[in-house]
This record gives sequence, C-alpha cells and structure tokens, in this order.
Amino acid sequence: MSGRFENLVTRVSVAAVAIPVIAWATLAGSFWFFFLVTLLSSFSLYEFYRLMQKKGAHPIISLGLLTGLLVNVT
Repeated sequence: MSGRFENLVTRVSVAAVAIPVIAWATLAGSFWFFFLVTLLSSFSLYEFYRLMQKKGAHPIISLGLLTGLLVNVT
C-alpha cells in the first residue's frame, strides 16, 4: 500500500475501535465513563510530559499524573 494511504488506514482502524468503546462507556454508566476519561487523560498527560522532556524541560511526571487524576475525581 502506498505511503499516502497508510495514515488513512491507521486512522480508520483506530476509529473503528474507539467509537464503539466510547459509545459503550457513555451508555454503560458513570463508573465506566469516568474510567475511560481518566485513562485517556492520563495517557494524554504522559505523552505531553514526554514531549516536554524532548524539548529540554524537566517535568515531574508522577506529580503531574497524580494532579491530573485528582482533577478527574473532583
């Protein structure tokens, strides 16, 4: 497959899995929705801190993830 459509295949594959998972978590109730949002925000924060490290910053990742979790709880 050409490189031009390789990104499209990846995006469609992720969407095919993510959309049903998000819909299920939304319909399943508050605990599962909270779990999904917490999981996604933790992964996003971790990725953000890794990008900061590549740019030369020195974030305290564990404290940032804990703070992110506390924001989700409140």
